[in-house]
Amino acid sequence: SGKWVEGVTPGNPWYKHPITNRCVNDGNHENHSIQTSQMYISEDSCCGAYYSDGNCLSESTNTAYEGKWYKVHDGCTTKSPVPDWIENVYDTVEQCCTEQFQNNYDSCLITPQATPNPTKEPEELKNENEVGASSSWYQDHSVGFCVNDGKHVEKFISNDLMFGSAETCCKDFFTFNDDCESYSLNPGSSGKWVEGVTPGNPWYKHPITNRCVNDGNHENYSIQTSQMYSTEDSCCDAHIFDGNCVPESSMKVNEGKWYKAYDGCTMKSPVPDWIKDVYDTAEQCCKKQFQNNYD
Repeated sequence: SGKWVEGVTPGNPWYKHPITNRCVNDGNHENHSIQTSQMYISEDSCCGAYYSDGNCLSESTNTAYEGKWYKVHDGCTTKSPVPDWIENVYDTVEQCCTEQFQNNYDSCLITPQATPNPTKEPEELKNENEVGASSSWYQDHSVGFCVNDGKHVEKFISNDLMFGSAETCCKDFFTFNDDCESYSLNPGSSGKWVEGVTPGNPWYKHPITNRCVNDGNHENYSIQTSQMYSTEDSCCDAHIFDGNCVPESSMKVNEGKWYKAYDGCTMKSPVPDWIKDVYDTAEQCCKKQFQNNYD
């Protein structure tokens, strides 16, 4: 079928990268919230699903950029491998700084990655040129701003995608979001739930009841991080546009009531979210729900 099946298909799945629009199997599919239906067992099957014109770039195409200069953070670099999403490359650092930093050309030329110090030992130079080696901020597209939760290693975030501050990270990845820096510095203010940063369970829209809950079952329902919120209000604002967002506590009004459960009636608590019809007595429940099998 060409589809990747978890636990059956070996290795990482191939998928269409949301930034580069190229088929890759870099193991970062979970970071990009790729659905299982969008995963494939081979590059060919991935390309076949998205590139009917046959114009599917392979992962190896970026090797043609080796030795070229390209923009990274506040300067230009020739660090290899060149990230997949880089489109503009240059033969010299001067060309890169001229095109990418017209208003800050001189500063671009003196950045560590642009002007290596030949008096240093190779290992020292390598560490200095690792732009993100001492940085802790990285972009998290699932929440729409930058984070410094210390999870960059397990999320396979490379050093060249790490930043020394929320400001520089936001400028590179979220120029369209004016609130990026403030959200990054105070994640709770965005309303988004950030794993490892926001305490407690996330709020999410329950797929059956369509109500905002924080019952800890978000993983059971495969709720994406982008659909998790830090408060009930932020969840309601994102999903309940008519303002009719029922609080979770309203479920308690049904405690002690009888309701249909499989082939009989019960008053087991808590009453499931999706139960709408409740009764004061077992007789009322059975009579209404099991007219042909009351006894």
